[in-house]
Amino acid sequence: MSPGELAVVCARFDIGRIAAVGPLALGQGVRAKVLIETDRGKYVLKRHATRERDTVAVLHEVVLRLEAEGLPVAPLVGTREGNASLTEHGPWVYELMGFVEGDRPSGSVEDSDLAGEALGRVHEALRGWRPARALAEEGYHSTPRVRSALRRCGQAHGRALGDGLSARYERAAAAVEKAGVKTWAREPMHGDWHPGNVVLRDGRVVGMLDFDAVRMSAAACDLARALVWFGLAARPTLAAWRDGLDLSLVRGFASGYQRSAGKLDKAQRAALPALMVESLIAEGSLRVAEAGRFGRYSAEAFLGTAVALAAAIEDGAGPLSKALRG
Repeated sequence: MSPGELAVVCARFDIGRIAAVGPLALGQGVRAKVLIETDRGKYVLKRHATRERDTVAVLHEVVLRLEAEGLPVAPLVGTREGNASLTEHGPWVYELMGFVEGDRPSGSVEDSDLAGEALGRVHEALRGWRPARALAEEGYHSTPRVRSALRRCGQAHGRALGDGLSARYERAAAAVEKAGVKTWAREPMHGDWHPGNVVLRDGRVVGMLDFDAVRMSAAACDLARALVWFGLAARPTLAAWRDGLDLSLVRGFASGYQRSAGKLDKAQRAALPALMVESLIAEGSLRVAEAGRFGRYSAEAFLGTAVALAAAIEDGAGPLSKALRG
């Protein structure tokens, strides 16, 4: 964001005198983020394309619902005029929220348990509630978008990799269909619960972040995605991912989740390993197809690791299911 852009947008919020501005994260696409320090505290300013205004507005409904339920979301800051949670300038729409101080989960069982309990609290707070505007519904299960991304990955980075991931994705999707996914209740779900979106301090969760991926989904789909990333929290390299998920972390996360949200029904619990495979392959292929790489990793390195990790989840479904009992 340019200095002029920041000056215009920040003037619309009553946040005190600005002392420093710096990049918070690179962000994806046009969603730039900056950290703003003022004499009243720290804030995060996030920019979206104007076409995303309605999408962001419904996400704010979710955040405000969770805040009203007493959950520690990053507080939205309203504008000086009208107390609006969004403001436009040029081709962009902006949101401002308080910055939450703390640490990300360390990869310990205790931190995984806390993160699982927090996700369960989110699910419970949103159960039966609906925003005024419609939420997106397409997720990662058996979608044309993921299949298209897998084809593009195969064309660009090796047919063997693409075919291997596609075969595992289709096998997992079939297992989830057999488990009765079409009959599962849909509720508003976070959609992107990973260690970077949970803030801890003094042994408790003090921040629940980034609701950009909120959508209507089954609880098992949201839980499965989270289990993958928290199961890898103590494996910082792609090479370590090939060893599979850390079952102690999976067990800790599942235990925390069940403590706050209760157990999923038998069919959804049984489908979790297949959903985890689908989630891993979907997220990886979509990001690689869009950016040509996965974060700091080359496409080939990540996709090869994803095949190995998906195989480890499939082959270890028995011990994994036992760990998922919490």
